[in-house]
Amino acid sequence: SLGLVGSEMCKETAINIVNSIAKAKKLHKELILYAHPDKHPNNQELATRLSERINENRFNYSELLKLQDIINKELYI
Repeated sequence: SLGLVGSEMCKETAINIVNSIAKAKKLHKELILYAHPDKHPNNQELATRLSERINENRFNYSELLKLQDIINKELYI
C-alpha cells in the first residue's frame, strides 16, 4: 500500500500529466498552423520536416517547446 502520502503523490502526478497533455494539445494546434508548408513557399522543405516532427510529438509538451524555438529561429527570420 502506498499510504496517504503515496496516494497524494499519485494524484498530483496524474494532474500534472493531464495538464501537460492539455498544454501540448493547445501548443500543437498553434505550431502546426505556424509551420504549415503552404505558409512558407520559400522554405517548404523545412516547414514539412517541422510539421512532421510536430505531429510526431503532439502529446510531448517539452518537445513541442523545443520545436517552437526552432520555428521561431528558422522559419521566422
